[in-house]
Amino acid sequence: MTRLRPFSTIVLLLSACAGEPVPVTETAGTEPPQEPQHAGGEESQDGPPFGLTFLRTDTPGLIEIAGNVEGGEEFADDCSPNVMVGVDVQVSGFLQRAAIVCAEVQMAGGVVTTGSVERRPERGRREGTAASARCPDGHVVVGFEGRAGLAIDQLVLHCAPLTAVGSLAELGAPVATPPVGGEGGEAFAPALCPEGEVGAGATLRAGDSLDAFGLRCAPMMVRVVLPEDAQEYAGERSARIADAVAHYDTLRAVRYEQVQDPTMDQALERLRERVDAIADHIVALDASCRAIVERDRADLADCTELQADARAVFARLILQYRMEPPADFMAEVASHPRQEREAAVANFEREMRAMTWTQASRVFCDSIAIYEAADTPRARAQLTRYGEAFVTQCRAQDAAEALEPVRTH
Repeated sequence: MTRLRPFSTIVLLLSACAGEPVPVTETAGTEPPQEPQHAGGEESQDGPPFGLTFLRTDTPGLIEIAGNVEGGEEFADDCSPNVMVGVDVQVSGFLQRAAIVCAEVQMAGGVVTTGSVERRPERGRREGTAASARCPDGHVVVGFEGRAGLAIDQLVLHCAPLTAVGSLAELGAPVATPPVGGEGGEAFAPALCPEGEVGAGATLRAGDSLDAFGLRCAPMMVRVVLPEDAQEYAGERSARIADAVAHYDTLRAVRYEQVQDPTMDQALERLRERVDAIADHIVALDASCRAIVERDRADLADCTELQADARAVFARLILQYRMEPPADFMAEVASHPRQEREAAVANFEREMRAMTWTQASRVFCDSIAIYEAADTPRARAQLTRYGEAFVTQCRAQDAAEALEPVRTH
C-alpha cells in the first residue's frame, strides 16, 4: 500500500512540546456533572459542514503521452485541486472525441467517496458512439494503457482504491476499467503515476479526432475541514471560576505577526516558543480549574467546558499561524529558474498549511474529548458543530498519527 504524505517531518514540532493532558474531570468521582444554566440559552447549531476530509492535488505534471504526438492541437486539461476519475469518449472505429472527468474526493468516518463529477471540454470534432471509462466510487485514476496508430484507437484506465486512515489516505492495488474504443493500431505499454501520486489531469492532442492522450499526475495532499468556526461562548461564566476564566481570556487575546526569520532553525525556534507560551496558558487554566473543583464540585461542568473551549482557541491559533519562508531558504532558491523558485516556495507554503491543518485536528480532538466529558447543553451543541465525521475520526485513535491528541505539559 502507498501512503500519501500529508505533511512534512516538521509536523513533529508541536507534539515535541507536549506532555500529558489533565482535564478536571479526572479528579471527579462517579457523580454526574451538574449542567450549568448559561445566560442566553443554547446557541444556534448552524455552521459549516465540519468533519469532512478532502483530498487535494498539486499542479500536475505529464508522465507519458501515447499516440500521434505531432497530430492535432495540444490541450492540457487539469482536474486539480481535485482528481481524475474517468474519461468520456465518442467512438467510431477509433476515438473521435474525449473529455476527462474530474471529481472531489471526500473521507468521512473512515469511508472514501467521490463527489459529483465534472467534465472538462470535449477534444476532437467528429461524432461517434458515446462510451465511458470511469473509476468505481472511491477510486482515482493512477495510469492508462491502450492501442494507437495515427490516432488513439483504445483507452483503458487504471484506477486505485483509496482507503481513509484518519486524516491520511492509502492507495491500494489498481484495477483496470473495461476498454473503450476499437482494436486497431498497436498496443502501448501501461503508464503509471509515480508512487504516491494520482491522476489530476490529462494532455490531449486532437483535431478532427483524438490523436494522442497523456496522463498528468500530481502528489495528493490531505485537507481536513476543521471546526475552526465553532462558536465561542457568548454568555456570562460563573463568577466562581473567574480565576480560570482569566487564563482563558489571556489565551484568546494572543495574536501573531508574520515575521520572516533569517534561518529555518530560528523560524522553528520561534514556533516552539509560541506553542510553549500557549501551552503554558492551558496548563495554568487546568491547574486553576483543578483547585476550583476541589473547593466545590458543583463547578465541575463549567470548568470542564472552559477547558474544552481553551483547546478550541489553541487550535484556531494554530490555524492562523503562517511561517514565512526564511531568508536562508529564499536565498538558496534565488538562483534557480523562475518556475523552480516559485514551485519551491509554493511547496514550502503547502507543507506549512498541511502541518497546521494536521496539528489543529489533534488539538480539536482533545477539545472533543473534554466536551464529551463536560456533557453540558453547550458542549453537546459544539460537538454537533464539529460534525459526526470529525468526531468519529478523533475516536479512532489507531487511525493515524495525524490525529493523536496534542498534549500540554
